[in-house]
Amino acid sequence: MSQSSRQQFPLSDQPDHPGDSVSDEPARSSNSKYAIEIANSQEFVTVDDDLLREVTEKTLAAELVARAEVSIAVVGNDVIRELHDRYLGKNTATDVLSFAFDSEDDTPGDPATANESASEPVAQKHIEGEVILSAEMALETASRFHWKPLDECILYLVHGLLHLVGYDDLTESDQKAMRTREKAILKFWNLTPQYADQPKSPFVSDDDVPVDPPRGADS
Repeated sequence: MSQSSRQQFPLSDQPDHPGDSVSDEPARSSNSKYAIEIANSQEFVTVDDDLLREVTEKTLAAELVARAEVSIAVVGNDVIRELHDRYLGKNTATDVLSFAFDSEDDTPGDPATANESASEPVAQKHIEGEVILSAEMALETASRFHWKPLDECILYLVHGLLHLVGYDDLTESDQKAMRTREKAILKFWNLTPQYADQPKSPFVSDDDVPVDPPRGADS
């Protein structure tokens, strides 16, 4: 996994769907619980929309999400650099950005330990958001962690989705909890992520805050 900045914006600071400009014809699908929109505007890594949809659905289900509207944009470094600069004031490419537009959580208990209880909690989380990931960054990074670029993309997607449901990695304890969930979810696809040994989160630095409230700036 790369050592660039991952960021989830507070709900009050959300931009209006920053990935809307990625593609005019995103692939849309929905089931009874999840509406998923996928836009792929890059040619660095061959991605399968059905796989991205499966990763999204299984991750949301594992996190007890009852209903969701999620947009996924797969882009190159130039696009994600522009968004990173616009919303974080950093003119550098990064691996994944997530934007939570709406969220409700009426679910009792902790999904990480749900199977340990006698009666599992009912999924009651409702989320709306967007995950933007750089396949070009995945291509550049994957060999350092001894797996395929598509595997790295899946990790970026899971990581971004976990941000949408409320996980963070600003502190060491939060990072540990988030990585534990990433590892558990990635087992669905027989993937084991590797992380650089860092004393604090490699994903978000202390100054990773939006320079201006993006929603107000774009409205």
